[in-house]
Amino acid sequence: MWNRIVLGACGVVACGVLAAESVAQSPCGVRSTYRIITNMSGATGPGELIVNLPWTVAGPVVGSGAITTTNPTGQTSSMSAVATADYGPLSLLASGSASSGSGNGVFFRLDEYFGAAPKAEFSDRLVVVSGTLPAGTPVSLVFTLSLEGSAALNDTAPYSVYSANLRVDSAGQPGIVLSTGLGTQTATFPTFVGRTVNITGGLFATFHANGLLGGAPLTASLSCDLRSRVSLAVQTAGVGITSCSGSTYAAPPVCGTSDFNGDGDFGTDQDIEAFFACLAGSCCATCFSGGSDFNGDGDFGTDQDIESFFRVLGGGAC
Repeated sequence: MWNRIVLGACGVVACGVLAAESVAQSPCGVRSTYRIITNMSGATGPGELIVNLPWTVAGPVVGSGAITTTNPTGQTSSMSAVATADYGPLSLLASGSASSGSGNGVFFRLDEYFGAAPKAEFSDRLVVVSGTLPAGTPVSLVFTLSLEGSAALNDTAPYSVYSANLRVDSAGQPGIVLSTGLGTQTATFPTFVGRTVNITGGLFATFHANGLLGGAPLTASLSCDLRSRVSLAVQTAGVGITSCSGSTYAAPPVCGTSDFNGDGDFGTDQDIEAFFACLAGSCCATCFSGGSDFNGDGDFGTDQDIESFFRVLGGGAC
């Protein structure tokens, strides 16, 4: 077994035990855990990094780590990652590159030390409440699970899988499970005033550059920016939720796109001109419906709206 680095609040063997105990002690929590393998023959340093931040009630939890492995014959494998877990939003940023040599394979992997564990996850307990309706009144909760961003593993034999999952259940009634790749899934969960509803969300991702293991002189690289979110809308008037975490799971503000003027062409000079005209008080009829409140936060024509516009124009998130 190669040398490894462990980053977290517990040891390699005890982590799984502590995580399980933490969930039992509290009905809500967030955690981040993943493994990076960069080992190779003749490695001059550690070839494995484990980031394991056990369940904790306070969010967000940010699990960040980086490792570079080399050997005397010039092979190298380097990767960094940041997995962030909060109640609703989860994210994974990762990047790196590696090169193998003739007769010397190289590991370049981002996966999990604990079997099939998500890179970031949360668990929460909700209670359906009402100040006007009696206990037992039927209620509809609409859950939305989304995954956006991108992930590219450049290798001759890449293994690349990622998804976002959500599980919703309540004692005495069937639960629901949502799962999505890039995109959005929505489902309605019927329940009642006074009921407790448990939700668990996870962001899963595994990347293996298998082409580097063959001992041929090859290169591989990874670029990953994945963001998932769980939001909740109560469809019954006079009803709300409370949560162990304090989160309301409200949907994020609606942001504009780089086709600001709505002509079907994205990120053009005309979109920029239309945006600044709208900032000055002259929004075109086909322009973004939010007008100069580009980031959807309720404030119009602010510096934050301008910053969001240019982030989106450059291909980033709102």
